[in-house]
Amino acid sequence: MPRNKDNEAINEAIRIVKEAIKNGNVEVVSNISGLGSIPKREEVRKKLEEYFGIGKDKITQPKVFLVEDLGTYKVYIKIPGYKSTHDFFVVSVEFDKNNEIKNIKVPTHDDLAKLYLQLKQKHEALNEYLINATIRYIRDRWSLYDILNKYFKDIIDNEEIMFNLKKFFLTLKWMVIQEDANYPPDDKNLGSLYTLALYALLELYGNMSLVRKVLRW
Repeated sequence: MPRNKDNEAINEAIRIVKEAIKNGNVEVVSNISGLGSIPKREEVRKKLEEYFGIGKDKITQPKVFLVEDLGTYKVYIKIPGYKSTHDFFVVSVEFDKNNEIKNIKVPTHDDLAKLYLQLKQKHEALNEYLINATIRYIRDRWSLYDILNKYFKDIIDNEEIMFNLKKFFLTLKWMVIQEDANYPPDDKNLGSLYTLALYALLELYGNMSLVRKVLRW
């Protein structure tokens, strides 16, 4: 799809999510959100069919689901998407203290890469173990609860760091699910493993401009 049509689809998804929040037309799906693990790559499409009807039912009207809730930061998905039968939009929303929308966007891999690098500067444990945690999260499908207890016990009481760490992982979760939904595992598709390669290269090069010279995204 040409880039201008990409932008049109993104802007439309943002408009629909914003309108759904304003009008209270958001469905809450708590049983697959929070600290739970990402479905296995080969199970992603099945789970999307089970919880959202994506790929199974013909979607005649857009729907918006709240899938992650950190208070002032929430992650929504809007269905349908356009890349495949199981595609959806991931939309992140920041709220102010009055619960008004402060910022809304479709997060990109560049956005999360920036947050990843910022987190590594926040604490020695993050600089040392964030790549290990990301590998476990994407490849091995560890839950966020297990990630935090394995690698970041020493900073679990630091509210600011933990908020941004959860923000990173819970947004990444739905981008990973989206990759595996659009590119399910077979001999040709890497799906979320391509995302994992991004973070491995980010550890080597330290910025996305160099990573993009290696990975075609």
